Amino acid sequence: MVILRAILIYTFLCSSIIGFAQNYNNDKSLLKLIIKQKPNEKIAYVDKSIGWTNIEEEIKNHTVFKNVKGIDSISLSKTEKDTILNQVKNYNSYVWNYRLFDNSVRILYDSMFVYLNNEREKNSIILKGKSIDVQKYKLSKLYAFSKPIYLRNNTISLLFNTIIYYRGASNYQICFYKKEDGKWKEWILIASGAE
Repeated sequence: MVILRAILIYTFLCSSIIGFAQNYNNDKSLLKLIIKQKPNEKIAYVDKSIGWTNIEEEIKNHTVFKNVKGIDSISLSKTEKDTILNQVKNYNSYVWNYRLFDNSVRILYDSMFVYLNNEREKNSIILKGKSIDVQKYKLSKLYAFSKPIYLRNNTISLLFNTIIYYRGASNYQICFYKKEDGKWKEWILIASGAE
């Protein structure tokens, strides 16, 4: 009996670890699609998973979502809506790992505007006294995103993401992504805007 119990516990732990690793790899490949990191580019991202209020509002108010062209759509079942809303509660305090991307830095949520101000000051010091080619000058940016929520055997994902340039200047979107031929692609945009 003791051996059987040990085997069951071992099996459960192994399957949990494998499931976690698969979702972590899905998370990374999905986030790389969104960020599109260039070689040698440093990526700064917020440690806290965000956007949950936005996702919750969209899911509570809609059941059917269509892409801009109206060609593709997704109709969420009650069970899928409940799953998403439960995940919103479960992931509300999720914190991203260090080194989520190559050549990246994780910034504390409470320090994100301090980070952006410091980066902007560094850029302005470097640019002082030089003629500036506006097209080459890039604003410092900070990425923030929700933990992806997976549906339909991990073939559909829902994700909030934003790029923050400074306090009061950011672009965000909430989007369904679809996995085809082992790769994620943006599928149905359900909300976007600038703040």
